[in-house]
Amino acid sequence: MDHSRRYRGISPRIEGSIWRITCFVVDKNYRRRGVAIAALRAMLESIKNEGGGVVEAYPVSKTDQGPGYMYAGRSSMFEKAGFKKVAQLGTGRTQTVLMRRKV
Repeated sequence: MDHSRRYRGISPRIEGSIWRITCFVVDKNYRRRGVAIAALRAMLESIKNEGGGVVEAYPVSKTDQGPGYMYAGRSSMFEKAGFKKVAQLGTGRTQTVLMRRKV
């Protein structure tokens, strides 16, 4: 990630830790029950307990390929947790965004 040409232009200019949340795996029998948001809250609390820093996520903002392509989480879930959209990353059938927040 850090070495990609596209990311270098949007990488945070900070000293300290950068944490990355890349995906969630939720059994299909438990989806749409708040499991991912509970996991996200637990991750943010753990990051806070470790000294905090900038947290990045790469959620899906749009897809027409079904729930199996939502493994990175939905951008709306991250917005509700205080993340802000930084950049559009993917532009194909499954679109992703880079989102950040400080903890």
